[in-house]
Amino acid sequence: MQRRHSKRWQMITGDLVSATALATVPVAAALGALTLTQLMIVAAVQGAAGVLHDAAAISLLPSLVERSLIQRGNSRVGALFAISATAGSHLGAALTALLGPARALLGDVASYLISAVCTARIQTAEPARNPAGCAPLVAGTPPRRRGGRDVSRLSRSRTRNTPTPAGRTASRAPPG
Repeated sequence: MQRRHSKRWQMITGDLVSATALATVPVAAALGALTLTQLMIVAAVQGAAGVLHDAAAISLLPSLVERSLIQRGNSRVGALFAISATAGSHLGAALTALLGPARALLGDVASYLISAVCTARIQTAEPARNPAGCAPLVAGTPPRRRGGRDVSRLSRSRTRNTPTPAGRTASRAPPG
């Protein structure tokens, strides 16, 4: 799915699906119809939507920052995930104590909706995708695979051992 659809669209879809699924909990609780089965379904749907969103979010980063800043960007994204998980759990506990468990989820619903709006506002064009799903190793020659290993035209007999600056030996293809 990553290669067929825009990453931004996947992130927005994940946010909206999560918001919709979570919104059913306070509604069902207000109507007196909340069941354990519904909570389990909401948890499964939200988990799947979260995977969809997070996979797209991580792979969108390289199109948002310069190549030299990708490592720094990944570090910052990781730090933000850690901070939001910590702060979010404390905020969720406070809201649950104040509003009750079902109504506290409305704050979570709002956060997913805000995320969808912010993601929709990203103005960076995503790189073109290869419709086949992968680029060939050699132009015009698709890679051949056997048992999960690449067995392309470059074989072991065409490689040579090259010393590296650290003194280790690395296998490299000969020029030309």
